[in-house]
Amino acid sequence: MKGEVLLDAVLALSPTIRYAALHLGGGEPLLRERSGEAGTPDSERWDELVVNPVLIELARRRGEVDCGGLDYLVVRYHRFWNLVLPLDGGHLSVIIEPAVDPLQMVPAIQRIAARHGAVAASAA
Repeated sequence: MKGEVLLDAVLALSPTIRYAALHLGGGEPLLRERSGEAGTPDSERWDELVVNPVLIELARRRGEVDCGGLDYLVVRYHRFWNLVLPLDGGHLSVIIEPAVDPLQMVPAIQRIAARHGAVAASAA
């Protein structure tokens, strides 16, 4: 999988997508943003290294109890939506403008991820 190509395809989906990141494994996350549209690079890096993996782990564990697993997370911050898709070995994070319904974008983003070889994490 070419992570950069996947992220470019996600950004090309809509001008309302500010930022996309892919984090697989223990290395550094790949980050793509529209010019001037995302937060600070250090803040984004820590979101991908710490915050999103912890949120995924907590929701995944809960989902495995009796909910059939975890498909994705949607977090609403004051200035944007953060859509996080768990993948085998990591996650894909997409920052979306606050006026947009992120749930409408989920199927298209999942298709892009699958088309570029990003495998969704298995449900319980």
